[in-house]
Amino acid sequence: MKMTIAKAVGTLLIDKHVKNLTVKDIAEECHITRQTFYYHFEDIPDLFQWILDKQTELLLENVKAQPDLEAGFRYIILFAVNATAVVKKGSRTNYGEELERLLDRQIYLLFERIADSNDVTEKFNRFEWKVRVRYHVSAIRGFLRDWSDEDTRHADEIIHEMYKILTA
Repeated sequence: MKMTIAKAVGTLLIDKHVKNLTVKDIAEECHITRQTFYYHFEDIPDLFQWILDKQTELLLENVKAQPDLEAGFRYIILFAVNATAVVKKGSRTNYGEELERLLDRQIYLLFERIADSNDVTEKFNRFEWKVRVRYHVSAIRGFLRDWSDEDTRHADEIIHEMYKILTA
């Protein structure tokens, strides 16, 4: 049921361009009652958090399947580039600020988990890595906001440079 509700939010944001997202809209889209929604989620930000948690788990699995850390970073950036349209639509809703805050936190946690599983702290101590990640999450999010067709044509070079800066 949670996945059904999450898909309904995607439909509302992407296909129907809803800007004032409500539980009523979500319930109607997936043919459930509001009580069913509230059984599974506390509120819409809780739903967004659940969606981001699920996406983070999938991302982490795919990153771990990459041959090296740079390939994993590339996977994350390309995933983010492809998700930018959905994120922009979500950001234009009445929950935009909350979604942006949740997304920044989730990206930070993703990088933390990747660091933990790849012994990045051999090169940096924990404090240094946390500062780097916090700084670069903001930089990466800003970069993605302005991503262009030209950037897509040069994605490999851009991602390589971003990786070098992150790990320098």
